Amino acid sequence: MRLDTLFSCNSVVWVTSLPDDELGPSNRMSESVEEISTGKFTFVRRCLRRSSELEQLLNEMAVRAREDGLRPMLVLDMHGHPDNGLSVAEPGEFVPWERLAELLREINVATHNNLCVVGAACYALTAIKTLTDASPTPFFVLFAPEKEVKVGFLESNLSKFFGEVFSSGGVDAAYERHLQARFKYFHCERLLFIAIARYIKNACRGKGAAERRERLLTEVFEAGMPNTPENRKDVRTKIKNGIQPDQGILDRYTATYLIGKAAGFTMDQLLDYVERASTA
Repeated sequence: MRLDTLFSCNSVVWVTSLPDDELGPSNRMSESVEEISTGKFTFVRRCLRRSSELEQLLNEMAVRAREDGLRPMLVLDMHGHPDNGLSVAEPGEFVPWERLAELLREINVATHNNLCVVGAACYALTAIKTLTDASPTPFFVLFAPEKEVKVGFLESNLSKFFGEVFSSGGVDAAYERHLQARFKYFHCERLLFIAIARYIKNACRGKGAAERRERLLTEVFEAGMPNTPENRKDVRTKIKNGIQPDQGILDRYTATYLIGKAAGFTMDQLLDYVERASTA
């Protein structure tokens, strides 16, 4: 499956929250990205110390996205903890990963699923751990390390990544060349594709589908319908037809999870993938 990686962007927002003695590499990286973004995007850098300041900034970005058309690439230049969340400069203060996802979701909804996030913080991929396809995705794409990442790697590669993105307009090749060694690449459509494929496999095919049909049949008759041979045959047929996956399932998830943005794949492609995977 080839994913759609096109998104709108008119600004780079670089958010730094680090101890004073660690600001040297951050200053050099942000200055380099600001220099190469000149003439292409608005560049804004904000240095924060407290978790409340980060929450306030992200809330302001959501408002600006709704009212002024802000379409940011957001860089989170700070430390991260696998359990506690995103660390800010003030000792002992964190923004939990779940809360970070909530704040980013507000921005992404306001941008109509156009938010690109570069999590330049250790364990930043943890921000996806609570995601489901039942609520809007917090970002269109996220580039983030799953574990620790050294500042030397960031300083050597982040500006190169942005330079290639700015010159080519694409993120795939830039990621593969400059970030892939330490970062993971989360794309919202990939999660949706996998989630629906698992649903089809587990609830619409084979043993899972049979158990689901029997459960639904029991619920119908427990609700009061006379349990006659004719009714059982009729209800079984309706249930069998009703649990068949169709384009409508994908459209419903797309409307919520992708915030109305069209998916880059169809239900036929999903069904073909599930069939081939089952055969393999």
